[in-house]
Amino acid sequence: MKSKSLRFIIVILMLFSFSLRGVAQDAAGPEPVGERPDAPPYGLHGPYWVGTRLLTAEPDSDRPLTIRMWYPALNAADAPESITYTIEHGPNFPAATIAGHALAEAEPNLVDGPYPLIVYSSGGGAMPEHNASLLEHLASYGFVVIGAGHPGATTVELMESFISEEGEATYLHNDALVAIYRPLDIQRQITFAETLTATDATFSGLIDAGEVAVMGTSYGGYTAMAAAGVPLNFVAFKTWCAENPADCALQEIAHFPQYEAEMTALVGDRATESGLWALGDPRIDALVALAPGSMPLFDDTGLQALEMPTLFIVGSLDEYGIDAFVEQAYDIINSPIRGKVILQNAGHMFANFTCADSPDYVAFGFFSFCSDPIWDMNRLHDVANHFTTAFLLDTLKGDAEAHAALVPSAVDFVGVTYQAEGY
Repeated sequence: MKSKSLRFIIVILMLFSFSLRGVAQDAAGPEPVGERPDAPPYGLHGPYWVGTRLLTAEPDSDRPLTIRMWYPALNAADAPESITYTIEHGPNFPAATIAGHALAEAEPNLVDGPYPLIVYSSGGGAMPEHNASLLEHLASYGFVVIGAGHPGATTVELMESFISEEGEATYLHNDALVAIYRPLDIQRQITFAETLTATDATFSGLIDAGEVAVMGTSYGGYTAMAAAGVPLNFVAFKTWCAENPADCALQEIAHFPQYEAEMTALVGDRATESGLWALGDPRIDALVALAPGSMPLFDDTGLQALEMPTLFIVGSLDEYGIDAFVEQAYDIINSPIRGKVILQNAGHMFANFTCADSPDYVAFGFFSFCSDPIWDMNRLHDVANHFTTAFLLDTLKGDAEAHAALVPSAVDFVGVTYQAEGY
C-alpha cells in the first residue's frame, strides 16, 4: 500500500514539474500548439506572439480599403491571444462574431524585423477575418499579413443582395466590376504597406516590402493568381461558357458577359495587344491559391505566364468543381517551384473559421460555411497551415528546414495527396 502511495506521489510531482515548465515556456513566448494535438510541425503555433490592427488605405478615394493587419507582436504582460472579430452584415441583418487568437492593438515586434509581406484576398462576399485562423498562424511565424474587404462585394453588400431583386442585380453588377478591381486592390495594399513601414513610426522597419507573397481563397484565389501575373482571357471565357453551359452555371462568374463593356473599360491600357487583361504586379514573389475560384477566366496561354513559386490547396470534392481546374493549372503553369495539395474528400470551405468559433453563423443557418461534410475543420486547418507556412518560409525566407518539409518523400498525411516540383 505504501509503495502504491509513493508511486502516486512521484507521478503527481512529475506532473507538477511538467506544469511548471509549461508556465515558464508561456512566459518566454507562445506555446507551440496546433488546433489539434496531432498537428504537423508547421501546423504548430510559431515563435511570435500575434498582434492585429485595423488600418485604412486611401480614405479619401472612391474605394477606400479597410485593412486588417496581423503581425509579430510584443507581449510583455504574457496576455492570452484572444480577440473577437465582428463581421457586419448591414442594417437588415445582425452582425456575427468570430473568436480569434491575436492581441488587439499590440505593439509590433520590431526586433526581428523587417518581416516579409503577405497580401490576402478573401472569397466572394467574405472578409479576411473569416479566414483569420490561417492569417494569424502565418503572423506567428514572422510574416506581416494584410487583407481588405473588396468594396462592392463585401459581406455587407452580399447580405443586402438577399433583400430584393434590385439588390441582387446591383450586387451582381458590382461583383463583375470587382473582378477587375480585386487584383488592383492587391497592388494598392502593397503600396500602402511600403508607405506604412517607411513613414509611420509605429511600423518603421516592420515590413520587408521586397519580399511579397499574394494569397487568396475561392474568389480570392482567382484574385491572387491575377495579381501574380496570370492574365485574363475574356474571349476564351465566353467561349468556354457557351460550350459548357452547365459547368458555367456553377461558377459565380457566369453573369460576367453582360457587363463586358464596363469591365473592358476598367481594364483600359492594361489590355495586351493580343486582348489579354494583364492585372499583375511585378513586386509579388510567390503565390498561394486556396480553392481558387473563377478559373475559367484564365486560359492555357495565361497560365503559362505564371513562373513564380506557386502552391495550390484544394478539396477533391469541391462543390464548384475547382479541384479539376487546379489539377489542370498545376500541369500548365511554368513555375519551377510549385506544389499541389489535394485534401481528399474535402469541400470548398476548408480554410474558413470553425463553427465552434462562431455559433452566430450556425444560428443564422450557415453551418455549411464553417464546416466540412467529412473532415474535422481543425484538422483541415492544421494541414493547410502546415503546407502554407512551410511554403512561404521556404520561398520568402529561404528556410532550409521548411524546404525539406515540402520534399514529396517527407509528406505522408492520411487523406492528403501531394505533388511538387523543385523539391
